[in-house]
Amino acid sequence: MRFIIKTSCNEEQTVPFNYHLQLNNSIRYALVIGIENLEKSDSIPPQHLENLKTIIIEEKNYTYSKFNFFPRNINSLGFYNVQRAELYFSAPFPDHYFIYFVEIFKNYHFVFRFENEEKKFTVNFLEKLAIPEFKNRMHFITKSPIAVCTNWKTQFNTVKKHFYNYMKYKERKKFINKLKQSLIDKYEMLNGNLYSGNSHIFFKFDNKYINENKGKISKLIHFENDEKVKAFEAPFVIEADPELIRIGYECGFGEEGDRGFGCVEINEEK
Repeated sequence: MRFIIKTSCNEEQTVPFNYHLQLNNSIRYALVIGIENLEKSDSIPPQHLENLKTIIIEEKNYTYSKFNFFPRNINSLGFYNVQRAELYFSAPFPDHYFIYFVEIFKNYHFVFRFENEEKKFTVNFLEKLAIPEFKNRMHFITKSPIAVCTNWKTQFNTVKKHFYNYMKYKERKKFINKLKQSLIDKYEMLNGNLYSGNSHIFFKFDNKYINENKGKISKLIHFENDEKVKAFEAPFVIEADPELIRIGYECGFGEEGDRGFGCVEINEEK
């Protein structure tokens, strides 16, 4: 299931480039409080409520895009004179769950706070999108960057995340293999059984786009406690089991989908 969340603000806003932590916190709060309110209202069948709790709250199997700001004015401070914004939200639910998300986000305010200044975007409505047909070879555009990582043990015996760098040849195969494994892990989590399909995968970011951008397709996203997520943003082609591609489309390609990574849309030009 996929929909667009459309918002507006009462007055023109300026939003810094690195607003991702604020957006992540606001999305998470909306989902947690919204599902709690659904439970209190007794307006949702128990099994549907349990599915929402498991997939959204516990397993965090969803993804969303960056905000698309209108008008799209950019200067050194970020996006300015913003009047409205929208984002894509995807989760592995059938279409009849859409009514629950309408309730969750109804009149919700995305509130960002930067240096004691508050930016508020109010949800106007949600637009449900049709789910595409998934094939074994598809072209996508990233709506939010893709991140894949592994855990490293430091000399102090603590665990640290290392985000694979697609642009480093020695890490590219690890990037692709970990992306594949994350799709399989999500499949098994959602279906409750081991994946037994074709595990072959071909993944490649668009070389023309990489060359046009002089190899600069990585983003460094800042989160709390000085955490930095290295992720990659470029059109790509993937060959895989259509069911795994569907998982990536609905839950995010790579990892950290619940923090706004790995959201894609079909590249209609291919």
